[in-house]
Amino acid sequence: MDQPNRPRAALLAALCFLLPLLAWAWTQEWWAPDEPRYAQIAREAYESGSLVVLHLNGELYPDKPPLVYWIAGWFGSWTNWNEFAMRAPSLLSLAGCAWLCWRMARRFGWSEAQLWAPLVFLTLAGTFAYGPRLQLDPALSFLILAAVERLSLGVARVRIGGVDLAIAGLALGAAALVKGPVAWLHGLLACLSLLFVARGWRGLSWRPVWGWLVLLALMIAPVAIWAFSAIAIDERLRAPLLFGQHLGRVAEGTVHRGPPWDHLVDLSYLMLPWTPLLVAALVRAVRDWRQGRRDHEHAARIWLSAWFLLTLLVFSIMPVKRALYLMPIYPTAALLIGAEIALLADRGPLSRWIRWPATLLLGLAGAAALALAPFHAELEGLRLGAALVGAVLVGGALLAWRAQHDLRAQSLRLALTLALAVAVAALSLVPSINRFKSARLLAEAVAARPEQPTRIPCIGIQPEGYRFYGRIPAVREPLEVALEREGRQFLALVREPDFDKLAPALRERLVVLERAQVGSRDILLLGAKEP
Repeated sequence: MDQPNRPRAALLAALCFLLPLLAWAWTQEWWAPDEPRYAQIAREAYESGSLVVLHLNGELYPDKPPLVYWIAGWFGSWTNWNEFAMRAPSLLSLAGCAWLCWRMARRFGWSEAQLWAPLVFLTLAGTFAYGPRLQLDPALSFLILAAVERLSLGVARVRIGGVDLAIAGLALGAAALVKGPVAWLHGLLACLSLLFVARGWRGLSWRPVWGWLVLLALMIAPVAIWAFSAIAIDERLRAPLLFGQHLGRVAEGTVHRGPPWDHLVDLSYLMLPWTPLLVAALVRAVRDWRQGRRDHEHAARIWLSAWFLLTLLVFSIMPVKRALYLMPIYPTAALLIGAEIALLADRGPLSRWIRWPATLLLGLAGAAALALAPFHAELEGLRLGAALVGAVLVGGALLAWRAQHDLRAQSLRLALTLALAVAVAALSLVPSINRFKSARLLAEAVAARPEQPTRIPCIGIQPEGYRFYGRIPAVREPLEVALEREGRQFLALVREPDFDKLAPALRERLVVLERAQVGSRDILLLGAKEP
């Protein structure tokens, strides 16, 4: 890993690999389940002027802190609520994570990994899946990494000063203002790994004591000030903000529940095409730890591996499961994979179990896209887009296979293939998918109708996407209540299976005005039958 530093090349390459993510964010409308909800919360905050107490569809929203909604809403308010602009918190966070990966690799002395770590992070399947969307976890990942980057000075045997501790505390405080106390858990797991496994804490000093006190204060203060301010405005927020939306969820385990092995299965494909190299890096780190290696380079690898594995273990034990919950350790995986590429490239040909799986999986994904392309004739552009993506993946897999004895060339070809495939998908597939994945068309159709009800009940579907795109008063409300109140002005959006379950007497009072498909749901627009 004694290659010369190439900071400009690394950052320029990372910017190029960020472009496909930007293309995806540019072409995609709001897709359920999360994005329409987050977008509507941000919009209501700015349009109502209620930035401290958040609302969704006019109702109190106690689930998450407001930082991402503030930023997304600010960008949206200046751009007529453009989707790409409102995704700015996520896109900026991805760029920030790539930059911090470069900084940390440089500090550890991994000169060639400086180039690979940002590229690996930006081409992880999980980054493509969650990064270019309006989500909380990209911003959370960046802020966690920003805090840990300051504390990781101990791995390089550099003394941490008071300013470093203050920066780490401020980053953790902002992270808590994104998603609550789970941010502190991520930071704690990184520090525990540093303290007990990598022994990197030798580079730290408990002096100045004021620095650690400042870290603690800045870590807690932002979210605490917001929470108590919100409670002072609306007393109904006391229980959810102080318990229900963090410890309560973990204790109940009723939301996003999954088996203990769920995250392990998710990471096996979210780390593609780099999964084999991640496994190799983790195995190497365990071996180094067992052999007692504690020099500069090995300490960093052991710490990163311990951080990754400890986070995976803790979140696997928790009953709540969702794949993007582990996004804060994606940069950790990228650093490990980048270091592994540099090591293996300098130590001769790869063993078969490392070099062929990623290429084979890429080729199989491309072959599947080509095989399924003829069956997508129902949407204009979808068949051609699927064929183009399949061709890119198959061609890239063949080029990567030809370079199987040159890991640097093979890795670069894999990364380029994925980046190009995502860009092609964004430009050719996403506009067609928007037509049935987004609520825009149906929302605009409802808004154009002559009926102007005060509230439009939504049964079996989430109302926020319709409210955002059509500016219609979509809410969750029983049909009977709305029907009695609105009379002939009545409108409702109901999932077709839920309509079939309605009482016959109620169905007799309703008429189907329009049918539409949004995602996998068949939606009926209902009106009141003439007497």
